[in-house]
Amino acid sequence: MKNKLKSIRSIGIALIAVSSLTIISSLFGLLYWIDFITEKASNFDQVPYESHMLSFAKPIAVISLTFGLGFLVVGIFITLYKNWARVLAQVLAVLYLINFWYQAIFIAPYNPFDKGEIGIDQVLGALLWSVPFILLIRYLNKDKVKSHFA
Repeated sequence: MKNKLKSIRSIGIALIAVSSLTIISSLFGLLYWIDFITEKASNFDQVPYESHMLSFAKPIAVISLTFGLGFLVVGIFITLYKNWARVLAQVLAVLYLINFWYQAIFIAPYNPFDKGEIGIDQVLGALLWSVPFILLIRYLNKDKVKSHFA
């Protein structure tokens, strides 16, 4: 363990920290916020934006919770230098990118200010949030990093 790259362990710890926040926020959204909004908003059926966005809220929270749990497990085992965790982290990152871009293209345009059009803000936001996952995939694919996993 002495000759292992410390940056790999740092990546694992960062994944644990970020995924823990994702899990907490997803659970909060799933168990409290969505039901609170639905309970307090009985007239949302008359407003297409709110009712449409609420129909996406629970599936998005479940998907986020799933990714959070996956990245938590991956982060724990990356700190232990397990190769399967390295591979799974890359798979989860690709799936997350697909999910995130799907949300940016097909769900975010329901924002009432965009009038159903894809705006530059969705594209820039998706690009911005894609960078960490692309960097993670590139880092875990480096030969120097791969050689440290068992």
